[in-house]
Amino acid sequence: MSNGSASRVVPFAGENFSGRECYRPAYDRVADVLAAVLDFRNVLDVGCGQGFLIDAMLSHGIDVQGIEVSPDAVAYASPQAAERISIGNAIWANISLPFDLVACVEVAEHIAPEHSQALVRKLCQFADRQVFFTAATPYQPGHGHINCRPSTDWIYFFNKCGFSLDLERTIDIRARLGNLEAAPWISMNTMLFVKE
Repeated sequence: MSNGSASRVVPFAGENFSGRECYRPAYDRVADVLAAVLDFRNVLDVGCGQGFLIDAMLSHGIDVQGIEVSPDAVAYASPQAAERISIGNAIWANISLPFDLVACVEVAEHIAPEHSQALVRKLCQFADRQVFFTAATPYQPGHGHINCRPSTDWIYFFNKCGFSLDLERTIDIRARLGNLEAAPWISMNTMLFVKE
């Protein structure tokens, strides 16, 4: 198996990162809600982009790392986020420590459909207890959306890896997130998976 080629993922380039600052408040809100609802000491943000969630988690005093396929991301990250971002394809990454919480926010729709289950398997390997996951649903517009799936597909893939949807806390998190003005799809697509 190769180490991940462009055909497997649609990475953002510099021009895509430069216009994303408007989404920062949505990630700040995600961090606020997750810190209020869940118990965790460390986080891995898979597909972290330029590190909005990293910055937000750091503001809560939470140890956080990110992995991002596009090397352009670091140039658009804050200094504190940039030093916590590893460049690489998460599906082939070797990360030794499991994390209390793994986050994967609006990433899965950018990978080739045939790698969906591999991504979920890797998220579950990285997670000691829980995965915060959002992914674009069918017909959701966006740059590089090549794998928009119904939520039921992702639930099935996580179930196969021994993680189940925590419906009660998923509903709670969605309600607390409310309508994220710049990125309403995050709250609509939110799912929390926990190890069975």
